[in-house]
Amino acid sequence: MLNATRSACIMGEEKPEEELMGKRKSSPRLSAVRAYRTATSIVDANGASYT
Repeated sequence: MLNATRSACIMGEEKPEEELMGKRKSSPRLSAVRAYRTATSIVDANGASYT
């Protein structure tokens, strides 16, 4: 029985989805950085650059 208790502590306790939903916070700053980094420059065969 002691081993089962240790396994539960190591694995962590599963929580209902409703509990997890309130704990997730979005970060507008990180979202903006991701959007900025996805912008790429495209150069065609003639050497013209597009952003």
